[in-house]
Amino acid sequence: MPQRLGVAFLLLFMGLEAGWAHVSSLQIEGIFLGELPEGHFPLSWQPPTRIHWVGTSLREVWFRAKVKVSPSTFLYIPSIDHEITVYTNSQRMYSFGSPRDFLSSFVPLLIPLGSQESDEKDKEQEILWRIRSETGFLGLPRLPLLVGNTSEIFQALVRRDVVLWVMVAMILFSALASLAVFYWYSRQFVGWLFAFAVTIAVYLASRSLAKWWIFGLYPRFYGSLELWSLFFLPFFVWQMVRGMLSLSKRWHSVLAYGLFGFGLVAVLGSLVSFHFLVTLLYPFELFLLGFLPLLLGILAYHGRKNPWAREVFAGFFILGITAVLDILREQGLILSEHIFTAYGWVAVFVNFLVVETRRMRSMAKENQKMVKEIQSLNIEILSTQKEVILRLSEIAEARSRETGNHVRRVSEYAALIGRKCGLSLEEIDLLRLAVPMHDLGKLAVPDDILHKPSKLTEEEFAFMKKHTIFGYEMLCKSSRPIFKMASIIALEHHERIDGQGYPYGKKGEEIHLYARITTVADVFDSLSSNRCYKKAWPWDEVVAYLRKNSGTQFEHRLVEYLLSEEEEVHRIQHTYFDDFQGDTNGTVSS
Repeated sequence: MPQRLGVAFLLLFMGLEAGWAHVSSLQIEGIFLGELPEGHFPLSWQPPTRIHWVGTSLREVWFRAKVKVSPSTFLYIPSIDHEITVYTNSQRMYSFGSPRDFLSSFVPLLIPLGSQESDEKDKEQEILWRIRSETGFLGLPRLPLLVGNTSEIFQALVRRDVVLWVMVAMILFSALASLAVFYWYSRQFVGWLFAFAVTIAVYLASRSLAKWWIFGLYPRFYGSLELWSLFFLPFFVWQMVRGMLSLSKRWHSVLAYGLFGFGLVAVLGSLVSFHFLVTLLYPFELFLLGFLPLLLGILAYHGRKNPWAREVFAGFFILGITAVLDILREQGLILSEHIFTAYGWVAVFVNFLVVETRRMRSMAKENQKMVKEIQSLNIEILSTQKEVILRLSEIAEARSRETGNHVRRVSEYAALIGRKCGLSLEEIDLLRLAVPMHDLGKLAVPDDILHKPSKLTEEEFAFMKKHTIFGYEMLCKSSRPIFKMASIIALEHHERIDGQGYPYGKKGEEIHLYARITTVADVFDSLSSNRCYKKAWPWDEVVAYLRKNSGTQFEHRLVEYLLSEEEEVHRIQHTYFDDFQGDTNGTVSS
């Protein structure tokens, strides 16, 4: 699985760092636990099986080592809890910190061991250093201890930090990638992933061994960054788990608010007292040991039905192991310079990133499938809509003794003229569907008027002319564009350019373009097509009639647009011809 590759990648990094872990040139030879009066030194020493204590009542510990010293020799110590005094050959050489000041836990120390006045080089000397604390934390919380000149120490630290900074760079790059995904997809989970990635990057950078050179002498700054980022990490993790598994119960929200509130209290409290911030660390680590099993249990429970929960489980399992190792290291029960928890958080991030990438790919495939299905459904709906409109229009035309193909031909002629007018493809498609409904109002005209064999009386003709208004009223109530267009056409297709038409006597461009187009197409088809009661006019007579009435009944340019496409007109007539007895081709002759 891809997430296993991410875990293997992290294990490879840890292996590379382990290979560089033996650069340290200072080996602690003995320790002494107990308080001694000022100026007195231990007489007996114990093996250095432990170098750090947490939650202890001890207040003082001594360390002893032997090292070759020259005038430019320095001793590097990553951090202490909390006051250190260094002696060389029983002479006090250096002192830093206070037994009650947590700030020294975040200050890398570069201690001069050699005297600039001495000319002796590589002389082996015994070095003793005493560490005092009254906070419950005592000793050396981190390794390595390096001896050499400043450039050698810096190079050694950089070699150890390569893995750390490579991970920081990769995580920041991944954070930018997740931010881009969030921008395009607006997925809340990806937003939390971005915040989580930035927080891990800050956390790792703050735990850099070479931070003394990077941040300068501002321990409160990078100490605060380290703890703030660590305290907020569980909040971001929980939010990502909630987003991934869609957890919506009340206690899920309460836990999220609690985690965020803890981080906020830590930040605000640190502005008043840095001591307050550090005192939260040990209780937080104990909370983390309980929080991780809770997450593992939730993932295992939901993993029965949710494959993504099963895949994320691996990252949290590694985080649990590394958290335990890190706490054992903080307690001094194991001696290691590795930052175990850092690897655990990175494992969680890589796991989430890989799983979310796979999940989004899976969703993309599902979305593509849904888009195809929706497109297919839209095509089917449009086809059904068109069929319903045509059938309804054919019913209306059948009552007027027109054929069903009449509305199809008029529709195609109108589309042809619309293209020549420069209408958009969308308008042309709507026009093709709307035009067949131009005489829908005739459904409201009684048969005795509609089918009267003799000439209509003035009253009957006045009622017949109302079919335009009836059609408009049938169609205008819809908010759909196609019916809005059809209602305009139904109302105005009997208007004339000279204003002598009906129902309102509009003229010129007062008449909507769609209606003007329909008028030309409708009259052309009525003259050029066979009916059960008449034969089609010859082509020349149809052309003559249309041109004669251009500028009065029809708009001149629309007539010319239609007549200029004689070949296309004949193609439409052949496609939708009406086969009446005595007609051989259903089209006018040219």
